[in-house]
Amino acid sequence: MNSLCFLSDLNRWVGVATAVVGSVVVAPSGTILLWRSTTDWLRQRKHQLRDRLARFLPFLRRDVTIHARSATDAASAFDSVTATVSARAWHPDAPVDERIEALRQHITEVEGRVNEVTRKVREETASREQVAADLKRTLKEKTVELRRLGEEKERESAQIDARALPVVGFGILLSGIPDEIASIPFGLGWVFPILGAGAAVTGIVYVVGHWTMEVRSRPRA
Repeated sequence: MNSLCFLSDLNRWVGVATAVVGSVVVAPSGTILLWRSTTDWLRQRKHQLRDRLARFLPFLRRDVTIHARSATDAASAFDSVTATVSARAWHPDAPVDERIEALRQHITEVEGRVNEVTRKVREETASREQVAADLKRTLKEKTVELRRLGEEKERESAQIDARALPVVGFGILLSGIPDEIASIPFGLGWVFPILGAGAAVTGIVYVVGHWTMEVRSRPRA
């Protein structure tokens, strides 16, 4: 009878612990985020408490050195295409041939400037079209990458569910009917807490591995 009571209590406690581990396995990233948020909150409260105590305890005060930094203004220059037409002036009493020649030279100069402006406009248009094509290609690549990441996330979620379901199932089973499991004849009831503990250990190993991968993949400052 004492053995049955012990096994029943063991089932109950192992079931509760396994269920807790199962809840962590279901959302490992959320658990890690919750842990970091909690530790950051405690760290902030520790600093605030230290600052308050430093008002009354001089040995807790820290020297603060403020360095002034000079700021420099940056100016941005934008290239623009401008056409400048210089006016040709001639003397009113100049001969007709001289005035015609001056006007012809002026027209030639204007044509050259117009051609230059046209060339620059064409180059700018071609450059913008190339930029637009590059952006379109980049957008397409990013869309494909986003779709791939979404599919990978779905597969990862399915894998997490596959790992978490046995752990949660053993936790519910052991904590839900501990007496019935303990009363299974021929000592077979001991198999369930052993399997539950094994599932919990497997879940812990997975969560630790997931946390290690996140730490390694986190960009270093």
